[in-house]
Amino acid sequence: ESYETPRAPTDPMLTWAQADAASTTRDWIIAFWHHPPYSKGSHNSDTETPLIEMRENALPILEAAGVDLVLGGHTHGGQVALPWYGALVTLSKYGKQYEAGLYRAGAMWLYVSRGIGMEGGTGPRVRFCSRPAVAVLEAVPE
Repeated sequence: ESYETPRAPTDPMLTWAQADAASTTRDWIIAFWHHPPYSKGSHNSDTETPLIEMRENALPILEAAGVDLVLGGHTHGGQVALPWYGALVTLSKYGKQYEAGLYRAGAMWLYVSRGIGMEGGTGPRVRFCSRPAVAVLEAVPE
Protein backbone atom coordinates (compact mmCIF):
# COMPACT_ATOMS: atom_id res chain seq x y z
CA GLU A 1 0.00 0.00 0.00
CA SER A 2 1.93 3.00 -1.27
CA TYR A 3 0.07 5.75 0.58
CA GLU A 4 0.33 4.78 4.26
CA THR A 5 3.41 2.50 4.19
CA PRO A 6 6.82 4.12 4.81
CA ARG A 7 8.46 4.91 1.45
CA ALA A 8 12.14 5.59 2.23
CA PRO A 9 14.60 3.55 0.11
CA THR A 10 15.62 1.54 3.19
CA ASP A 11 12.05 0.83 4.38
CA PRO A 12 10.59 -2.68 3.97
CA MET A 13 8.33 -1.93 0.97
CA LEU A 14 11.10 -0.61 -1.26
CA THR A 15 13.79 -3.03 -0.07
CA TRP A 16 11.36 -5.87 -0.88
CA ALA A 17 10.61 -4.37 -4.32
CA GLN A 18 14.33 -4.02 -5.06
CA ALA A 19 15.11 -7.59 -3.99
CA ASP A 20 12.10 -9.02 -5.81
CA ALA A 21 12.90 -7.22 -9.09
CA ALA A 22 16.58 -8.22 -8.85
CA SER A 23 15.78 -11.90 -8.31
CA THR A 24 13.24 -12.41 -11.09
CA THR A 25 14.06 -14.48 -14.15
CA ARG A 26 11.05 -13.21 -16.10
CA ASP A 27 11.42 -11.41 -19.43
CA TRP A 28 9.18 -8.54 -18.31
CA ILE A 29 9.15 -6.69 -15.00
CA ILE A 30 6.02 -4.64 -14.35
CA ALA A 31 5.50 -2.59 -11.18
CA PHE A 32 2.10 -1.34 -10.04
CA TRP A 33 0.84 0.63 -7.09
CA HIS A 34 -2.34 2.54 -6.51
CA HIS A 35 -1.13 6.10 -6.04
CA PRO A 36 1.02 7.04 -9.04
CA PRO A 37 4.23 9.05 -9.13
CA TYR A 38 2.64 11.52 -11.59
CA SER A 39 -0.97 12.47 -10.81
CA LYS A 40 -3.30 15.44 -11.04
CA GLY A 41 -6.61 13.72 -10.44
CA SER A 42 -7.99 13.62 -6.93
CA HIS A 43 -4.39 13.42 -5.70
CA ASN A 44 -1.60 15.86 -6.49
CA SER A 45 1.85 14.34 -7.02
CA ASP A 46 3.45 17.80 -6.85
CA THR A 47 2.29 18.52 -3.28
CA GLU A 48 1.42 15.21 -1.54
CA THR A 49 4.42 13.78 0.28
CA PRO A 50 3.52 10.09 -0.28
CA LEU A 51 3.35 10.61 -4.05
CA ILE A 52 6.52 12.70 -4.17
CA GLU A 53 8.34 10.02 -2.18
CA MET A 54 7.16 7.26 -4.52
CA ARG A 55 8.44 9.25 -7.49
CA GLU A 56 11.75 10.21 -5.87
CA ASN A 57 12.46 6.95 -3.99
CA ALA A 58 10.72 4.11 -5.83
CA LEU A 59 11.31 5.06 -9.47
CA PRO A 60 15.14 5.17 -9.24
CA ILE A 61 15.13 1.75 -7.51
CA LEU A 62 12.83 0.26 -10.12
CA GLU A 63 14.76 1.77 -13.03
CA ALA A 64 18.06 0.44 -11.65
CA ALA A 65 16.46 -3.00 -11.29
CA GLY A 66 15.44 -3.01 -14.95
CA VAL A 67 11.69 -2.60 -14.52
CA ASP A 68 10.09 -2.33 -17.97
CA LEU A 69 6.72 -0.78 -17.13
CA VAL A 70 5.26 1.15 -14.20
CA LEU A 71 1.48 1.36 -13.82
CA GLY A 72 -0.39 3.50 -11.35
CA GLY A 73 -4.00 4.22 -10.60
CA HIS A 74 -5.81 7.28 -9.40
CA THR A 75 -4.96 9.65 -12.22
CA HIS A 76 -6.78 11.49 -14.95
CA GLY A 77 -5.08 13.15 -17.91
CA GLY A 78 -7.68 15.90 -17.98
CA GLN A 79 -11.46 15.68 -18.13
CA VAL A 80 -11.98 18.73 -20.34
CA ALA A 81 -10.01 18.83 -23.58
CA LEU A 82 -9.96 20.47 -26.99
CA PRO A 83 -9.39 18.59 -30.25
CA TRP A 84 -5.75 18.80 -31.45
CA TYR A 85 -4.71 20.35 -28.12
CA GLY A 86 -5.72 17.99 -25.35
CA ALA A 87 -6.41 18.86 -21.73
CA LEU A 88 -7.05 22.52 -21.03
CA VAL A 89 -5.72 22.24 -17.49
CA THR A 90 -3.28 19.71 -16.05
CA LEU A 91 -2.10 21.66 -12.95
CA SER A 92 1.16 19.72 -13.02
CA LYS A 93 4.69 21.04 -12.77
CA TYR A 94 5.28 18.70 -15.74
CA GLY A 95 2.67 20.60 -17.77
CA LYS A 96 1.32 18.49 -20.61
CA GLN A 97 4.43 16.25 -20.63
CA TYR A 98 2.59 13.29 -19.05
CA GLU A 99 -0.98 14.29 -19.91
CA ALA A 100 -2.27 10.95 -21.20
CA GLY A 101 -0.92 8.00 -23.09
CA LEU A 102 2.30 5.98 -23.22
CA TYR A 103 5.62 7.68 -22.43
CA ARG A 104 9.25 6.70 -22.08
CA ALA A 105 10.43 7.70 -18.58
CA GLY A 106 14.14 6.96 -18.42
CA ALA A 107 14.58 3.26 -19.13
CA MET A 108 10.95 2.51 -18.17
CA TRP A 109 7.59 3.01 -19.82
CA LEU A 110 4.83 5.04 -18.16
CA TYR A 111 1.16 4.87 -19.13
CA VAL A 112 -1.20 7.63 -17.97
CA SER A 113 -4.93 7.05 -18.34
CA ARG A 114 -7.68 9.64 -18.52
CA GLY A 115 -9.64 7.28 -16.27
CA ILE A 116 -13.37 6.66 -16.21
CA GLY A 117 -14.58 8.97 -13.46
CA MET A 118 -15.15 12.63 -12.93
CA GLU A 119 -13.48 14.86 -10.37
CA GLY A 120 -15.68 15.69 -7.42
CA GLY A 121 -15.01 18.44 -4.97
CA THR A 122 -16.21 21.93 -5.71
CA GLY A 123 -15.79 21.75 -9.50
CA PRO A 124 -18.46 20.68 -11.95
CA ARG A 125 -18.70 16.95 -12.67
CA VAL A 126 -18.19 17.06 -16.44
CA ARG A 127 -16.17 15.51 -19.25
CA PHE A 128 -15.74 17.24 -22.62
CA CYS A 129 -13.74 15.77 -25.53
CA SER A 130 -12.15 13.46 -22.99
CA ARG A 131 -13.91 10.13 -23.23
CA PRO A 132 -13.64 7.77 -20.27
CA ALA A 133 -10.84 5.28 -20.93
CA VAL A 134 -9.95 1.81 -19.75
CA ALA A 135 -6.62 0.71 -21.22
CA VAL A 136 -5.63 -2.74 -22.35
CA LEU A 137 -1.85 -2.94 -22.71
CA GLU A 138 -0.21 -5.75 -24.63
CA ALA A 139 3.47 -6.34 -23.96
CA VAL A 140 5.47 -7.69 -26.88
CA PRO A 141 9.25 -8.05 -27.27
CA GLU A 142 11.08 -5.17 -28.95
